[in-house]
Amino acid sequence: MGHASLLRLLQTFDSAFPSGSFAFSNGLEVLNQEIKLLEKIDLKDILLEQFLPRWFEFDRYFIRTAFEADGNIADLLELDKKCHIQNSNAALAASSRRIGRSLLSVHIKIGTTGAIDFWDASSKLIFNEQRGYQPIVIGLVGWGLQISRKEVEAGAVYGALSSFFSAAVRLGLMGAIEAQGTISEVIPEIDRMLEDGPPDFAYSNAILSEIAASRHKDLEISLFSN
Repeated sequence: MGHASLLRLLQTFDSAFPSGSFAFSNGLEVLNQEIKLLEKIDLKDILLEQFLPRWFEFDRYFIRTAFEADGNIADLLELDKKCHIQNSNAALAASSRRIGRSLLSVHIKIGTTGAIDFWDASSKLIFNEQRGYQPIVIGLVGWGLQISRKEVEAGAVYGALSSFFSAAVRLGLMGAIEAQGTISEVIPEIDRMLEDGPPDFAYSNAILSEIAASRHKDLEISLFSN
């Protein structure tokens, strides 16, 4: 990994990068409120059994496939459509589009290869409001920034991990130091899962977190958008 590649990787997946991901808990806020009624919540179990499996089963497939499209806009548009069709959870789909479009708009402004072409092509589609999913954009900008596929996947999963624990800290479920300790504990497991490679097709069995994300709209007061 050269210095330029490493620096691009750190910039793209830095928590300060304006992607808008801080606004979403991906169901954690609802799980917190509802599982508290049962006086039981284990963040590490939720991470390993719900949050990360969805990323590895669904997002990773589309990130890798988008990266391997080598900037072919027609292929990326078709993949974005496929991501929309297979995204069966409306709440998570909406957050993925919002984050993806935010990422894309920033990369247009900083001149990332392929970003403006994908934006222009998407804008011409009839159903363009259903376009711009986060995994597709991540794969595209990773290719455009000349980051390796492994680096893109590692950076993306760490970004997802960081967002999860950021939400947990903001919800008061744990402190910042405790969060870093848990991240250190799960990194070896994540490394093993990355070495296993992505699935042959996208799917998701993270039923608990998906139901929680869908129920977020029923909260009277909320800190996050899902």
